[in-house]
Amino acid sequence: MDAILASMPANPLTGQVRVLTNWGANDFTVLPTETAWKANYQMIIDAVRVKWPTALVYLSKPWSRGNDTNADTLAGWIDDLVAANPGVAFVADDERVWLKGADDGATMTTDGVHYSAAGLAEKTVQAKAVIWP
Repeated sequence: MDAILASMPANPLTGQVRVLTNWGANDFTVLPTETAWKANYQMIIDAVRVKWPTALVYLSKPWSRGNDTNADTLAGWIDDLVAANPGVAFVADDERVWLKGADDGATMTTDGVHYSAAGLAEKTVQAKAVIWP
């Protein structure tokens, strides 16, 4: 994370810096402990705020096909992180709703995990609606 942030400009935008994060879908096969997962995500939030002290950090709620229970678990943990970081962290889009859709992700993903062209376009719409309403 430090290397990624180090490669970013100190002030990438004029005005408010807003960072969209989308972590967790890769954790569904072997879900870490709640404490470890939250600590890792908190480290990411903190690292973003070190880089950009006034940044607003938006956390997407991840989903992938066949992992509804774990997606619900991480959604709750994300809610906890947002509550623990008032004025800093915010809930972004919820992939359990738009990515899964009525067809278990057939339209919005290529394989139940990765965005299709339609999914990528919809991710943009969903994130923009939350981050820049």
